[in-house]
Amino acid sequence: MQPKKNVLKHHGDRKRPHGTRFLSPIRLQVAALTCLLMVLASCEASKPVVLKEGNPAPGFSLKGLRGTLWNSDTLRNKVILVNFWAPWCKPCKSEMPSLERLHEQTRRQKNFVVLTVLYGNDTLQAMDFVKSRDLKLPVLVDDDLSVSRRFGVTGVPETYIIDKKGIVRKKIIGPTNFDSPGALAFILGLLNEKS
Repeated sequence: MQPKKNVLKHHGDRKRPHGTRFLSPIRLQVAALTCLLMVLASCEASKPVVLKEGNPAPGFSLKGLRGTLWNSDTLRNKVILVNFWAPWCKPCKSEMPSLERLHEQTRRQKNFVVLTVLYGNDTLQAMDFVKSRDLKLPVLVDDDLSVSRRFGVTGVPETYIIDKKGIVRKKIIGPTNFDSPGALAFILGLLNEKS
């Protein structure tokens, strides 16, 4: 019978199992720095979008409650008002009549569109609300919130007014009276700009 080999190797004053290595201080620092960079890179990638006035508006394609597909590519050279809302949001519901009046006042304008985007998948509640108020304006459904994330929506109601060149000209957080003289003058000013 052969004597057992010593599985511990002598390394300076330390003993370690055969085949393993200690990380030198430099290797340990490099490993820690690599981990830190990976964490920072993942944080940067998941950073929320902040859409500001003057930024290009993101593209979108959403289906409306009435089945119509709305695509931002087909709305080029138009002024677009995009309002994000939810049926459980009281301020959203309070501003909806002014959005409907704006829609009615401007429906003959070929280069202006009012779109409301349902934030989330409360489609049944939204349909009930739209029917109860006899709203005619388009209600698009963002059930997976992908468009809301691209716009950087932080809460509802939130509205973006986009010019004919596709640039966000106004970002409104909170409820607004959209058929006020000031709002109408702002929209008419955008409509009068050259494409």
